[in-house]
Amino acid sequence: MDHPAGSPLRVLIVDDVRAVAGALAMVVDLEADMTCVGTTDTIAGARERITEDAPDVIVMDVYLADGDGLEATAAMKAEGLTAAVLILTSAIEPAVLRRAAEAGAFEVLAKGTGFAVILDAIRRGARDRLLP
Repeated sequence: MDHPAGSPLRVLIVDDVRAVAGALAMVVDLEADMTCVGTTDTIAGARERITEDAPDVIVMDVYLADGDGLEATAAMKAEGLTAAVLILTSAIEPAVLRRAAEAGAFEVLAKGTGFAVILDAIRRGARDRLLP
């Protein structure tokens, strides 16, 4: 689904730490140019929300209760996912960075990164995704 010009960026948050997901959702919703279309703590939930809500950007954790967020990102990208995927994880290691790039994520940020940096990354991912 294409992003209508002038409408807020649609952000989906996939993280099994509810405090992280909730805080990020609240911060996203405070921004005039974006809205959180939902949070989920599983890959299965992410797939459902992607189908229902057509996010522009997905903020994805690596370690989820029902699987690996990087593997899920790679699979969904192979299936035609057009949303930009930002990996937000506590596992900032060279192997994770490599796997994230291979999966099709546009960026990896550490949990604990300031909200302003995360919001800028969401905008950057959406902008790059929406360029012709």
